Amino acid sequence: MDIVQGFADPKEFKFIELELLQPEWTKRYFELKFDEELLATIQWPTWFKTTAHGKTAFGEWTIKRVGIFKPKISVRLKGSKRDLYVLKMKSYRKGTIQMDDRKVVWDYIQMWKSEVGWIENDRDVMTFRLSYSLTKKRFAKIRMIKTDYSEEELSVLLLVGLYMIHMIAQSNG
Repeated sequence: MDIVQGFADPKEFKFIELELLQPEWTKRYFELKFDEELLATIQWPTWFKTTAHGKTAFGEWTIKRVGIFKPKISVRLKGSKRDLYVLKMKSYRKGTIQMDDRKVVWDYIQMWKSEVGWIENDRDVMTFRLSYSLTKKRFAKIRMIKTDYSEEELSVLLLVGLYMIHMIAQSNG
């Protein structure tokens, strides 16, 4: 299935809800869909490494966790050796990514509902709620709030968010 050319224009909607599906529970491969349209994929080539490959209509990136006590998540264009963005972790589940002149925070939105997300200036940008459904093969629900981010920035925030919720789910067993 081909990845469709992007999200609805983020300036045109109040919010949009997406679903993260895991077609086969034995593989670390996920598809992000809006209705039946494929918007993004993220996969880990092996079970034993932290490197993932993410793809949207706007590009392909490699996402990798580096470090143990003060980990950071690096984002590179596919095939590049230079970090494009870095999510600097302040604690196990909180961190900051710099996007040009913007500082976007990754944190819990609602801890008791397993909801995490990106926040800028105390305003939700994108939320991720773990929402398992074996019958639908659903892993999570994502809500993108109206924003003025570019498609590349939205793609990176989305893929790093997917990476983070997968890591959270793995650590929770």
